[in-house]
Amino acid sequence: MKSQQKVIPTCAITGAAHLPCMSPYLPITPEAIAEESIKAAEAGASMIHLHARDPKDGFPETNPDVYAEFLTEIKKNCNAIKNITTGQPSRRAPSHLVISD
Repeated sequence: MKSQQKVIPTCAITGAAHLPCMSPYLPITPEAIAEESIKAAEAGASMIHLHARDPKDGFPETNPDVYAEFLTEIKKNCNAIKNITTGQPSRRAPSHLVISD
């Protein structure tokens, strides 16, 4: 008898280092990130791995306010686990992470 392996389907909606110039399908606005996350959950993803993007240019963003813009919608519309990144490339150092003398 063949053993059954349990799996947990996950989906990384934007990836960490991808940029809009790499694919026209990369969601960069909070609305698009929320929409794609909900679709992934509906398709069977148990966990959604999330990175925020600057909605103006698609570059990685570390501002918690940007995360809040899409997390609220995702939480309302799906039961998937929301896995917020603990590390993200950024072109600027966020003020809440800057160490001062």
